[in-house]
Amino acid sequence: MSGAFDQPEERLADLDPTARALLPVLRHVLVTLERPESQAWRLAFSSAARGWGEARGLALAYRAQSFVVMLSADRPQPLSYNDPLDPIDRDGLTTDELLILGLLTAFSRDDELAARAFLARLVAFGPAKEATLRAARDLADALDPMGPAPVSQHRPALRLVS
Repeated sequence: MSGAFDQPEERLADLDPTARALLPVLRHVLVTLERPESQAWRLAFSSAARGWGEARGLALAYRAQSFVVMLSADRPQPLSYNDPLDPIDRDGLTTDELLILGLLTAFSRDDELAARAFLARLVAFGPAKEATLRAARDLADALDPMGPAPVSQHRPALRLVS
């Protein structure tokens, strides 16, 4: 985990809504990989369900988890990330977080060349498995370019119809 900002000028507020909603999910998955006893995966899945609705959110969290696990296995060192529960740290982005979001953005724009360049940097220019690339593409394809669905605070009223 990284508590320092690798790119101080990159802040959470600069991200598009989809990346901003996905980042806590990715971070909680990374916490789980580092400290399985934390059970941070629960926070990853609940965060995704809040952002995209239960059915879609849980599917996205599963894809995010699959991708991060595969990516971590392809790297010589752990991914750096900011603590998703730290109110100061979570507003910044590490280089690895930026690269992951860049990879997913490139795939969502169908820019395979850029996506492969991001992946090469993420795996420290070592070999990346084709399954990792597929997992990244699957996650990017599942993300809505307009961001997460807004959560309505208004509940529909029930009426008795006779």
